[in-house]
Amino acid sequence: MLSRLIDSAICRTQSSVTFSLFSQLMTQWQPPFYVPNLYFDSEDEKIINRVMLLRKVQTVHTFHLDCEIYRSAYQLETWIAFAVIRGVQKLDLCLQDEDVFPSLPKCLFTCKTLVDLRLNSCGVIPLIGAVCLPRLKILRLICVQFEADESLPHLISGCPVGDQCPHARISPDKSLLLLCNVKWLTLDFSQCTEIIIDSVISAWTISFRSLTELVLTADCCFLSKFLEIADNLEILTFEFSEPCIYSWAEPPQQVPTCLLSNLRIIKLLDIEGKDYEFEYIRYLLLNAKVLERMEISYTQCLGSNEEINMLKKISLFQRGSTACEVAFV
Repeated sequence: MLSRLIDSAICRTQSSVTFSLFSQLMTQWQPPFYVPNLYFDSEDEKIINRVMLLRKVQTVHTFHLDCEIYRSAYQLETWIAFAVIRGVQKLDLCLQDEDVFPSLPKCLFTCKTLVDLRLNSCGVIPLIGAVCLPRLKILRLICVQFEADESLPHLISGCPVGDQCPHARISPDKSLLLLCNVKWLTLDFSQCTEIIIDSVISAWTISFRSLTELVLTADCCFLSKFLEIADNLEILTFEFSEPCIYSWAEPPQQVPTCLLSNLRIIKLLDIEGKDYEFEYIRYLLLNAKVLERMEISYTQCLGSNEEINMLKKISLFQRGSTACEVAFV
């Protein structure tokens, strides 16, 4: 009976299994099956170790580890090495503890099969040591620490260039220069103070000529800057950071190139109906000449009357593209 139940569960999960569903079964049954994608969400160490010991195959496609409590550096290195040895292509590691940063194992930075690497609150990016990630296309670094200012350049130096540049999530500093040729970029500048914004914007001479898709959480001024320096931008997802330090005194006189010829899709997240948000929405709708769709999501904290008034107001804004559809999601 137990065997039939497990076989049924395997058929439903197909190629991926979240092993928390099987944690009670694992102590009594040794699975003979192969799943290429492993997802561990706050599992007990014994469960994770047992799954690894019982696997009979030599390849892992996806390895996801999300831990709410601290694991020893040795234990983490063992699990990551397990995935690397088996040719992992996508590795997603999150410790959910920004106060603890164990050293990341060296084998992680020389994994020749990695295509997608996502590190969240989980380690120090080293300054020295070999970096060879020849297949890497996506790189996300969220709440990680760097051993030194040169750590990120050192990491990027071992990644592909040109069309294969990584997709990175970092803070606004001189290291952005290393990513100026990427096609896809996710940036979170929500923690920037006024001093940092002033220093970065005033000294920013970078252009992103290859960038076609941008996900940005930031103050308004960063949105304005990226519109100016990313001529080939096609897809923009933007969330206003709070509090908004800078907003337009008046819209720029020269319309950015991307708005005139390339920007097709705009997604605006968590709109609250504030005046500066309306200013930007009005400007984008009016000047994005080839815009096909603008998606606007709004916060649940709005009252019903506020929500209706906001939707009516935006619906009346003039559109520069006759093909543009505005969707409230």
